[in-house]
Formats: sequence, C-alpha cells, structure tokens
Amino acid sequence: MSGENIFICYAKQDRIYVDAIATEASKYKGLNLFAAHITPPPDGEDFRKFITKKIEESVGAILLISNNFLNS
Repeated sequence: MSGENIFICYAKQDRIYVDAIATEASKYKGLNLFAAHITPPPDGEDFRKFITKKIEESVGAILLISNNFLNS
C-alpha cells in the first residue's frame, strides 16, 4: 500500500461514522485510512503492538471525538 497513512481513533460504538469516512476517503488516491475494525491485526499478533505500529507508520490522525469516545 503506497501513499499517506492516516490513523483513525474512535470509540467502537462510532464504527458507522468511521465507515462513512473510510468510504469517502477511498475516493482519493494515495490516502490510506487505518481503522482497527476495518483492518484488524493478523491472528496471534498483539493488538497494542499492532496499533502502535500503525500509529508510527501514519503521517496524521483523525480523532473522532464523540460522547462515546469521551466516555470510553
């Protein structure tokens, strides 16, 4: 996957909004969004290490701040 990687941080209750953002972003070449429920870690891989790696590989982040996020 080439292009700019963007990490999305969100509450699991807000997946529907993340899916909508990912759908729109897919229209742009060179923009790769990472959301854990869309691209889960491979079987047996530590979730925290996987997420940390994805954050480190990203050039930016989208923080989906909602009441769900603030209460999680």
